[in-house]
Order: sequence, then C-alpha cells, then structure tokens
Amino acid sequence: TVPFEVAAGGGSVTIEVGGRRIDVKVPAGIDDGKKLRVPAEATGGTDVILRVRVAPHPYFRREGADVFLDVPLSLSE
Repeated sequence: TVPFEVAAGGGSVTIEVGGRRIDVKVPAGIDDGKKLRVPAEATGGTDVILRVRVAPHPYFRREGADVFLDVPLSLSE
C-alpha cells in the first residue's frame, strides 16, 4: 500500500523481501492496481512484481488524473 501523497507526487516506499529492506521508487501519478518491477539486483534473488494499492486520503480523492477536495460551504460563504 502506497500513501496517497506518494502516489500523487512520486517518492519511495520501503518493502521487505526475504528479510531484506528495499526502497522502491514510485512514479508520480501512479494508479491503483498498476504494477512495479523490483529488479533481481535489488532483491538479491529474482525480480519481484508489486501491485500498487493507493491508500485513501482523509480529505482528497482522485478521479483519473484529477485530485478533488470537497469543502462544505454555507450559502453566505
């Protein structure tokens, strides 16, 4: 699972494979369900394919390439 902010802006997440901690680069704008390949050189064995799950954000939501923030406003505001 990738934090919403990392999925939107890019960055890295740390995973553990075979007792080894690996930093995986996440490209900006990655979609839920996409795959990332971690090469064998990083894992010390074989290539690892990861399926990305983007964690929900308490305020923002994403629809395609758009990010939305619902803000409640009164009529006078």
